[in-house]
Amino acid sequence: MPYQFSTHLHNFAVWTAARAAQRGFTTSANIAKAIVASGLREDCVDEKIDWDEPVFDTYHQKWAARIIENIRQTTGITCTYGRASKIIAIYIKTAVVLPNQGGGALAALAHPPIDRILLTNLKNSDIVTSIPSWTGLSMNQYFALIEHLRLKGFTPFWKIEAYWTISEEN
Repeated sequence: MPYQFSTHLHNFAVWTAARAAQRGFTTSANIAKAIVASGLREDCVDEKIDWDEPVFDTYHQKWAARIIENIRQTTGITCTYGRASKIIAIYIKTAVVLPNQGGGALAALAHPPIDRILLTNLKNSDIVTSIPSWTGLSMNQYFALIEHLRLKGFTPFWKIEAYWTISEEN
């Protein structure tokens, strides 16, 4: 079978997501298996999905649950919702947002990768009042944060990443 660009993009998206979430957690291979098991790739390229915030959030919960369960089953390691969310966000950013130059419904709705750098810069700009540990976020804490950020009017949602800059504080 010839090596297709879609496979190349998927492989790179898996690698970026694994590298972004793996430190002190598990291997890239384990994260890659969990991404495949989640159905993330298939759902992201399914042009029949009519993306809006509630639909995206439902899919996000499904993907995260599958990632969390796959990592638990294959490694015995506990994966938090916060960590699964970062895997999802980086995968979508790499596989959908960047190749489409930020265009399209999924790119506009996808959650940003939540991490210490983004949270610190959002706090320094008075957009959030605290810096929770992103790796420890439960599903309820994660979605409370996402709802708070949505209310700040970043449209498309990826524009919030203007606050993801590395400074001397990071």
